[in-house]
Amino acid sequence: MGRSRRSSIVQDIASKSTGTHELPVYTDDLLKILSNIEPNWKVESLQSDNCSNDSRYEEYLDYLAQLDSKNGYYTSLREKTSRINNKLELILNKFQAISADTEEFKQSTGYLAKRLQESEDTYSQIQTELKYFQNLDPISRKLNHYSSPNIVLKDSFNQNFVKIDESLKFLEEHPDYLEADSYRIRFKQCLIRACSLVSNYLNNQIKTLNTEITAKLNAGSTQLTANSHDALLYNKFATVAPTYKLLIGSIIERDDYDEVESILRDCFTTYFQSRSKLLKDAIRLQLNQTVVKSNRTVKFIQDNLLYFENLAHREYHLFSQFYPTSDDVELRFNEWCMELFEPLHDCVRSRILRENSISTICDSITLLNKYYQMEENSPEYELQFKHVKIDMMFKPILKECQSRLIFRSQIYVEENIYRYKPRVNSFIIRHRKAPKEVKQKANDLDEISSSFFQLEEFNSAYPPLVYGIALLSKIYQMVNSVVFDDIAHTIVHDCIMSLKKAFDMVSNNSTINLLDTQLALLKNLLLIRDQIQNFDIQYISKETYLDFSGLLKGINDIRKRSLSIFQMGFDSVPKIISNMVDARLELIAELRNTITSITNTAADQITKEYLSVSSPEFDILEQNMNLRNSIETNLVSLFEQIGSFIASDEVKSHLVDAVQQEVVSRYANYYETLADMPAVDAQKLSEIMYIDVFQNFINNQTAKLLVNE
Repeated sequence: MGRSRRSSIVQDIASKSTGTHELPVYTDDLLKILSNIEPNWKVESLQSDNCSNDSRYEEYLDYLAQLDSKNGYYTSLREKTSRINNKLELILNKFQAISADTEEFKQSTGYLAKRLQESEDTYSQIQTELKYFQNLDPISRKLNHYSSPNIVLKDSFNQNFVKIDESLKFLEEHPDYLEADSYRIRFKQCLIRACSLVSNYLNNQIKTLNTEITAKLNAGSTQLTANSHDALLYNKFATVAPTYKLLIGSIIERDDYDEVESILRDCFTTYFQSRSKLLKDAIRLQLNQTVVKSNRTVKFIQDNLLYFENLAHREYHLFSQFYPTSDDVELRFNEWCMELFEPLHDCVRSRILRENSISTICDSITLLNKYYQMEENSPEYELQFKHVKIDMMFKPILKECQSRLIFRSQIYVEENIYRYKPRVNSFIIRHRKAPKEVKQKANDLDEISSSFFQLEEFNSAYPPLVYGIALLSKIYQMVNSVVFDDIAHTIVHDCIMSLKKAFDMVSNNSTINLLDTQLALLKNLLLIRDQIQNFDIQYISKETYLDFSGLLKGINDIRKRSLSIFQMGFDSVPKIISNMVDARLELIAELRNTITSITNTAADQITKEYLSVSSPEFDILEQNMNLRNSIETNLVSLFEQIGSFIASDEVKSHLVDAVQQEVVSRYANYYETLADMPAVDAQKLSEIMYIDVFQNFINNQTAKLLVNE
């Protein structure tokens, strides 16, 4: 059995042999198997004496020999590999030891490396910061030894500005450094010195240019055309603008310091003074020409407003070529324009102070109001007055006109309303729509009120009332609202007082119907109320005045020797009295009183003596019949009489209702008195109208009047 199996293995190997005696190629699986072979394993010799001579096993024996050889080779390879692995492990252990030593060294030297880096950073910082201090001496020497004014045009001079700024900024950020305050002061002195050099150069440029232009203007004053004159004033003057603007910027950028701000202010002053000197002759010539040409105040103001507005815009265009625009720079320009326009302000002020016509003053204010129609900071305002504040420049003229208007308005009210002396025809005939009386008044009064007297509504009104309404209409929105409210209050109060004065005078005249007078008074009061409502005013006015009554009392007490000098000095100090007066309440009170008076007068005309119970002998039936007849007759005439004065159906209806209620109230008192009198026959009492019947009767009469109306 064993023999046949060995033969089968050999045959299998032989069948897979390529026919050569070389060793077959081992697969990966064979390598794995060989790797597990024990290195000391020995292949027993399979040869025997019996088969040594057998040639059939020669190939097998060769295979075994090769196998033995390869086994020895791989055994040796494994041994070498093992030795290499041991060496690698030894090397790895040494490497780990070296790494540990290196890490230990790194840790031991890390602090020193950190200190070294800190020292290097400190050195770099010292070198960087030290230059801020080292800049001082060379800059100081240069600034103190500059002799030529043109040095400010060189780049090295600008570099000094940069170094000074850097050093000052550093010292302000590090105030705890040794002698930082001292260095900051010295650098600031260098900055002031540098700005002064720039300022001196710029001022000399402006003054030299001003002298040249002035000389040319004086030399050709009679030969220069308008264009040549403008060319000298603007084109010639603008030749130094680029250099000036570049250098002035170096001062403006550093105007945070008070000393530099003062230097900058001096530059502005020099520029503005030069421009003022060049323009003063042209401004004086313009004002003189308009004074001669413009006889009317409005025309005079209009011509000069146009000229000076154009002048301001041209000056700003020139100014913007010399100075970089900013809010502060533009503010300085506008303030200078206010000074430049002072001759205009003085000339217009002189003209306005001589102007007595309220209409002319109002026209002047209207001319100026176009600059004040927009609210400040609104988009429209910024668009129109973005750079040149024309409204601010003409504000003194507007205030002067408004002050003059207020003054003339107060005189107007004083002369034409407060001091008005009413006549009978002023209060009575006018309500009859008689032709307007010829007024020998000032032209100012005719200009304001003549157009109002032509209106149907005012033609029959009391003259002072028309004067007041006309004045308010003229000055409305021409002055401050508070001032207008005060003038309106004064006019309402004075009109009421004048109406009452005229009413008292006319009511004492027995030839004039009292009810007509009362109705005329009511008509004028209603006209005041209706017209005042058209103006947006506050009726409450504060009146403040000095009370000297204590002084007079003290003098009288001293005469009587009842008061010492010291006590008199204490008690006689004038007192400030402030009263709040409500013109609306005053007007309403007068309306109520007038309506009550009309109601009583009309009721008297209707009832007459028909409700009298004082007579010892009276026939109540006859009185009742006469009262009915009087109501039927007088109520119609009363309605017509009211209608001749009052145009409002609502007011007429209220008046008739008030008269009706008054008559009914009187009849009720009369009837109750009769009922309480024992002497009155009850039969007769029952035959007269009861209170409700009487009220229905008069209601029916009133209803007929209203229907017919």
